[in-house]
Amino acid sequence: MSELYCPLPPRDQDIFRFRSQYGASLGSVFVLGPRLSNNTPRENPDGSSELQSLKKSITSNGFDETRRKWEAHWLSALSNDNLMWLKDVAQCRTLRLPLSFYSLGPLFCLGTPFEDEPSKVYHSCWSIVKHLIEKCRCHGIGILIDFHTSSSGINLCASAEDRAVARDCVAFLAQEVTFHAMSGVVGLSISSGCESASDMCECYDEVLKIARAIDQSLPIYIDDGQEKSKKRVFRGCKSDIPQFKTDFLNGTVQIPSCLMIPQAEVREKAKQAKAEQSQFQKKALSQTTSSWSSHKRQSFIHGWDLGYNDALQFFGAAVQGVLPLRDGADKISALEPWIRQRKRDIDPEQLDEDPTAWEDGLRKGIDDFYNFVGI
Repeated sequence: MSELYCPLPPRDQDIFRFRSQYGASLGSVFVLGPRLSNNTPRENPDGSSELQSLKKSITSNGFDETRRKWEAHWLSALSNDNLMWLKDVAQCRTLRLPLSFYSLGPLFCLGTPFEDEPSKVYHSCWSIVKHLIEKCRCHGIGILIDFHTSSSGINLCASAEDRAVARDCVAFLAQEVTFHAMSGVVGLSISSGCESASDMCECYDEVLKIARAIDQSLPIYIDDGQEKSKKRVFRGCKSDIPQFKTDFLNGTVQIPSCLMIPQAEVREKAKQAKAEQSQFQKKALSQTTSSWSSHKRQSFIHGWDLGYNDALQFFGAAVQGVLPLRDGADKISALEPWIRQRKRDIDPEQLDEDPTAWEDGLRKGIDDFYNFVGI
């Protein structure tokens, strides 16, 4: 085995992306304007509400006043009190943030009904979104960017030209997340909402290729309600923050028990798990087949140590300073994507490991840790 085998521990970005997600949807703040967002939970059936509202406001109040009103609406999306409540009371780990093409600014509105004056209202929208994402990250809350291809009566599934706009938007988002080190983003969700999109799978393939070329580790979720699409369901999100809060206070939302563990208990369990690690490793190795070669056994040990330490790092991230301090412990939930990520981080074959034994050890180490701490 190469002497360079010294795997880096999971980063904050890894923990945001691959831990158990539990949270809420921020709703339509950056998709619908202030009047519509405050008064109606969904777009009107005709789907053209946001554009009509913009044009009406510009005609009645002028462009500058409309822009100020929309920007004030975005800036009020989450107050510091909201964030503290989500962090300390609701134990929120993740917020779903719906966006559309116009949320990204005038450049992405060219050739659409939003072009020219309506699109300019959104000139600062993406900057405000980025600031919000950073505020959430500082509270230990990750963001799932939920890009809607169908919004305000405009269906980006409708034609090849429109699908190109969708691809450009997703490419832009992936580049922003990666090259601006937006570590609090847990992934990109693509929601089409299209009733008939026979060739959307081809569009998804193209989008996935673009996103993976930019960052292979960035999770992409496809959610269009069509059976033939390979859906990735983002579980644990509620419909909106007020409903989430009401349900929580009524006792109808069950917060996962691991998110309620006091900080002192997390520290103590992490300390105990570290102290017992060598004994658990010996036990795990004793359970492997005696026919394994010494090389295979050594590969298993390296994988086991990595898996056990990864699980330990997720578990104690908030008390060890990897994430902002808070109650609760995080757990690797997206196990298969995490294993693929670790294979990218540490190519077992390149390091002269037996790949199968190494992966078996990795899985066993993660499992042994969680059996010990009881989550």
